[in-house]
Amino acid sequence: MDEELLPIGQFARLGRLSIKQLRHYAELGLLVPAYVDEHTGYRYYRHEQARDALSIGLLRSLDVPLAVIAQVLSDTPGVLEGVHERLEVELAKRRSTLAALERVMTEGLPSTPVTVATEPARRVAVATVARPTRKASAGPPRLPSPGCGRRRRPPLPSSSACSRSTSASPSPSPSLWSARSR
Repeated sequence: MDEELLPIGQFARLGRLSIKQLRHYAELGLLVPAYVDEHTGYRYYRHEQARDALSIGLLRSLDVPLAVIAQVLSDTPGVLEGVHERLEVELAKRRSTLAALERVMTEGLPSTPVTVATEPARRVAVATVARPTRKASAGPPRLPSPGCGRRRRPPLPSSSACSRSTSASPSPSPSLWSARSR
């Protein structure tokens, strides 16, 4: 083994990255160790790789995606312009949000009038359609949708936009119940 090689822990401190990050970047091919011990799997890096490690740390702190960092490290020109544009858009959204918050702080919450309307009772019929089943070889099994297998009640005879009416009204016809229980 070469004396110029640094063990992963020492290189992590030098490059200001965690060992976990170094392993991840090695898996991605972003910062590959100079030598990996075939018996222990221990990783070693060269001093010259510290510049790349520091650059990766800096660019990650600036929210640059790893794919773009790979292009930067390979000296692809103009790749950071797209990141700059994305950050400009995010900054404009944050400024808009900040301005709205400042308006709420100075003017208070908006007072929007709320009107409660009561609608007359209506009878509703619900039809269900059976779905075709998938064959085992047609792909992975589908998870049931939320609420599948639960029996649903027919709608209340009278309702309002905000709360249920407590007035006495006729119950739904038995035909609605029997259609649902099939």
